Amino acid sequence: MRRLLILLGGQAAIEFGGFAQVQEEVRDIWLTRWLRDFACDLRLSARSFLRSPSFTATAVLSLALGIGATTAIYSLLDQVVLHALPVREPERLVLIDWKGEQATVNAFGSYNLMSYPICRDLQLQDRFFEGVLCRAATTINLSTGGDHRPAAAELVSGTYFSVLGVSPALGRLLTIDDDQTPGTSPVVVLSFDFWKTQLASAPDVVGRKVLINKHPMTVVGVAARGFHGIDVGEVPSLWIPATMSAQAVPGFNGMLDRRTRWMQVLGRLRPDVTLAQARAGLRPWFKAMLEEDTRRAGFPRITPERRQRFLASTLELTPAPQGHSVLRRRLSQPFWVLFAATAVLLGLACLNVAGLFLARGSASDREISTRLALGASRGRIGRQLLADSVLIALVGGLLGVVFAPLAMRALIAFLPRDAAANALQSAIDTRLLLFAFLVSVAAGVLTGLAPALQAGRRSLISSLRERVGTAFGSLRPRAHPTSALGRLRSPDPDAFISMKLTLWVMIELKVSESNPCFA
Repeated sequence: MRRLLILLGGQAAIEFGGFAQVQEEVRDIWLTRWLRDFACDLRLSARSFLRSPSFTATAVLSLALGIGATTAIYSLLDQVVLHALPVREPERLVLIDWKGEQATVNAFGSYNLMSYPICRDLQLQDRFFEGVLCRAATTINLSTGGDHRPAAAELVSGTYFSVLGVSPALGRLLTIDDDQTPGTSPVVVLSFDFWKTQLASAPDVVGRKVLINKHPMTVVGVAARGFHGIDVGEVPSLWIPATMSAQAVPGFNGMLDRRTRWMQVLGRLRPDVTLAQARAGLRPWFKAMLEEDTRRAGFPRITPERRQRFLASTLELTPAPQGHSVLRRRLSQPFWVLFAATAVLLGLACLNVAGLFLARGSASDREISTRLALGASRGRIGRQLLADSVLIALVGGLLGVVFAPLAMRALIAFLPRDAAANALQSAIDTRLLLFAFLVSVAAGVLTGLAPALQAGRRSLISSLRERVGTAFGSLRPRAHPTSALGRLRSPDPDAFISMKLTLWVMIELKVSESNPCFA
């Protein structure tokens, strides 16, 4: 029986291959062999680069500058334009704006504002909204036990934190109970950053008294880490109930005036309501409210034409997953221009390094020809060349991540002080590391594409013939200096630097003309 099993096993090995062969085939199916081979390629590349430090340093620095600049601009673009608010389901937030004639005064000299009573009316439209919040940014005189100093603050409705879905890090947040009668809720909520930097994360901060414009108020809580309000350009140190507006803004007494516009209004749509449905549903309510407003006492005397324009006003609902920001309006276009420019510069850096790799590949023709002669496939040679470029790009990306915060701080310092004083950060987070990694891999693939394609077109017979000719003293053929390949193998550093400088000058001129804050 045992002999029979041995014979059957031998027959199976003849027909299906040995156990080790089957193992290798299974590994190939699950890509583990490919990954293992690629890791081996990276080790070979590392040893090769250690033997040519000047080439390695030149290639790494070229890519590090391109990747670092692109990463830095992307970080600022993400903070100002792309990043959604760190709140619950930000895609359901909408900005509620009054479009048309307004028979009112503007209390804070801004735009997109409504009165507090209209905000309260909108909070009752629960057929369309889960909740509605209103807020107004201001600057207060704050004392936490020492000297008085100016601080950024927000006057908010009691629904502010509940509509956004923000949780407290300590204590409690403002509620509708703090938003009932003017002057009766002397409480504040501190931002996490203010609590950490100015109060040393004091665990007993809840219950402390602070002075707001010399009015005593009680700290009831600290907002969640990472929450900086809904406006990236106005980062508050604390939040105060709107009912305390007379204490927070000396001389202001228009809280209950329907025609004093001073608050931005955002709503959270119900899950079963679309933006179009909310617009259509609010239209008859808003029209009736306008008609009623013209009959209220105190409605200003206006011309019939203005009255018609007033009655033709509408409510505009705009998606606001990133909140609302004046800074975004000012810096969005310049940041997109800078991001496109750094992407172009990164592409030029990849082209430059690809030229270096082509020149390096020409110098190692004998090694590649020998490997082809020994049976290495062209795909295997191309994979090794791609591993070379990816490794260089990853090291360049690592240096670029180190360089990126320096570039961000320099650009933030270049911005107007009121635009970036406490709004933009130069820290590296997980999202930025992932972006830098993806950019590095993409740069590595683009850089190694030309050398890999060249290796795929290499003729083994021609290479061996060249080697024989060289052995007998013949000259080695070179790419014609006027050909595209010849130019790519011999990149001109002066031309490359000139192209960079020209692009940067054009960018500076464009940004200065399109936005005065960059002038």
